Amino acid sequence: FSTCPECEGRGTISFGQGSFAVSRPCPQCRGRAQTKGYNYYITDSTSNSLVRMERASKRKTVVEAAMENYINGIPDTISVVHKKFSFTIGLKRIER
Repeated sequence: FSTCPECEGRGTISFGQGSFAVSRPCPQCRGRAQTKGYNYYITDSTSNSLVRMERASKRKTVVEAAMENYINGIPDTISVVHKKFSFTIGLKRIER
């Protein structure tokens, strides 16, 4: 779970109405202060290198970030793929 961006983890939304302040459950997280979803961290077989991270709903992967070609513990290549929208971001280290 991650902190709800709408209520910033409070679980309620407050607003003024006349001389009164009204507080109600957050419509996005329904008062839970967290949004639905799961984060998965996939490592290599020795658990020394992070291979990819996935953000998923209950049914399927939503976003996948993959790291490749580690040099001194830092990935040389990073790719981000969003499964619901059609876009991919690829980052490659450039040596000077």
